Amino acid sequence: MGNKEEAQKHLERGMSFYNMDRFSDAITEFTKAINLYPSFAGFYSNRGAAYGQQGKYSEAIADFEKALQLDPGNPQFRNNIVMTKRARGW
Repeated sequence: MGNKEEAQKHLERGMSFYNMDRFSDAITEFTKAINLYPSFAGFYSNRGAAYGQQGKYSEAIADFEKALQLDPGNPQFRNNIVMTKRARGW
């Protein structure tokens, strides 16, 4: 199995944990996905969302910015940054 396929499995596990409000476990899985396939912006965005749910706004923004760097044409990543900064009170 290639890195991309293995990363996809970690993404799926991470999403399952996220949907169960197990954000630390989700972050662990998203990080594994990133380590295997670091050029996929969605992994950073998902991890950023999990960080945001934990109130770790600086980490969330860093991940959303990385996602935007990898996929600058995706308006959702920019929106995630704006919404997280608002939640943080910036």
